[in-house]
Amino acid sequence: MTTINSCTVAPIEYRPNHYLWVKDLAPKKLEEAAARKIKSVVLRYKGEVIAWDVDNENLHFSFFEERIGHNASAVFFYKAHELDPEAITFMNDYNTIEFSNDILASLDKYIQKIRQIQAFWGNKDITEGIGLQSHFSSGQPNLPYMKASLDKLASTGLPIWLADVDVAKHPNQPQPESGTESDVAWAGETKFQAQPEVEPAHTSQT
Repeated sequence: MTTINSCTVAPIEYRPNHYLWVKDLAPKKLEEAAARKIKSVVLRYKGEVIAWDVDNENLHFSFFEERIGHNASAVFFYKAHELDPEAITFMNDYNTIEFSNDILASLDKYIQKIRQIQAFWGNKDITEGIGLQSHFSSGQPNLPYMKASLDKLASTGLPIWLADVDVAKHPNQPQPESGTESDVAWAGETKFQAQPEVEPAHTSQT
């Protein structure tokens, strides 16, 4: 049997072009539709995943908060944990460790959102995690900034997963030797082993 390590349970991706099926729903109907989707997905894959991406790009897009209320994300975490208490529930976003000038996804904003979710009634004992998409453009990553960012996020005591790691090609990028993995992949493995709070994300295993 194939075990899926993580799966997205967000009622809908936080991107405007994905809102078409719910954009005209009244707030109460939208809340009910979101709850139905969470229940359907979580119960279908419960026991086959070790983590859920509950909040996807919510620091950049606040579709549900604007329509359902300030605690919409916290409610989603509560529902996912209630249905599958053994799985880690992740908040997942981009530019938190890639760019220091993205004020929407700054370290302080990320930690503030986590604390808001944890403070919601019923969420005191949920196993929450930090998901970092890690899309690095050419010339990155900025390793000193990345390390400082990971250190600050690790101070929360929560597990950290690098979700969709990719680095754009650079003209001066060193090439891996024939028969080996890329230099970036090897460096990542070393970092992950050195800092136990940070775990590499894998899409699947058999």
